[in-house]
Amino acid sequence: MTTYILQQPPSLNAMYYNVAGKGRRKSHQYISWIRGELKALIAQRAKPFEGPAKVIITCPKTRGDIDNRIKPTLDLLVRAGVLRDDRSDYVRLVEIKWASDIQIMHVELLPCK
Repeated sequence: MTTYILQQPPSLNAMYYNVAGKGRRKSHQYISWIRGELKALIAQRAKPFEGPAKVIITCPKTRGDIDNRIKPTLDLLVRAGVLRDDRSDYVRLVEIKWASDIQIMHVELLPCK
């Protein structure tokens, strides 16, 4: 099992905004989170996870929908090279839960057949 400690991502609802005639763009909040958490993964010596994974995301209890935290977290792990991709060949199961006894998000990767 591999565990990373990350800041909770912005809600999916706050990740993008629309620009007339140009489409959707990443929000400044989302870009800032990506940059900060890429640095956090480097500091934690993140390395590629081999084989299919089960991803367990434990978030500090806050307002908002818990499922909005899955996509940015998986996208970050792919961008950092921790996960090769977030398709079903590489991520077989995602479990997400709230915890009132933590202040920062925990992401665990376990082998999954």
